[in-house]
Amino acid sequence: MRLTLLALGVCLLFSTGCQTACPSEPQKKPTAGLESQHLKIGQSVSLDVYARAYRNDTGLVVYLGEEYHFTVAAHQRWSDWIVRDKTADGYQSSFLQMPLECGRRLPRVDWFVLCGEVGDRKELFPIGERKFPRNHRFESQGTLFLFANDHPLFYWNNCGKMYVTIYREK
Repeated sequence: MRLTLLALGVCLLFSTGCQTACPSEPQKKPTAGLESQHLKIGQSVSLDVYARAYRNDTGLVVYLGEEYHFTVAAHQRWSDWIVRDKTADGYQSSFLQMPLECGRRLPRVDWFVLCGEVGDRKELFPIGERKFPRNHRFESQGTLFLFANDHPLFYWNNCGKMYVTIYREK
């Protein structure tokens, strides 16, 4: 408990680290009225995935049993507070972050790994860049969201984006 409070205190002490260094990112676009699309086999869509967004809406609806492939464009980097220039494969915890690991959206997946979510937490899965299989067969159906794996309270200090292509294989 003391270690967690210490980690939170250090985070608050240096909370301006990313805010001043991060280039401005677009405001969240309203999703009301947006039409979701469903990819046919062989179709793809590309989009920016912002590290600061808790959920990046892909505009896609996926169905049980469908298989998609995810590709991150080369040389993409994003930053988590003072941990700069990380790929979609993320990074392991520092000593101060260890007490917060259980609070990550995917607790057993490293910080800042590119991840996916179907619906409202129906299905969460890692994507990464090279570390994980980038093909995923869906076990549920719903809207597909992408995000950087982080603690829900700390998305405000994230910077950067990844350009991701989503391709339907099966």
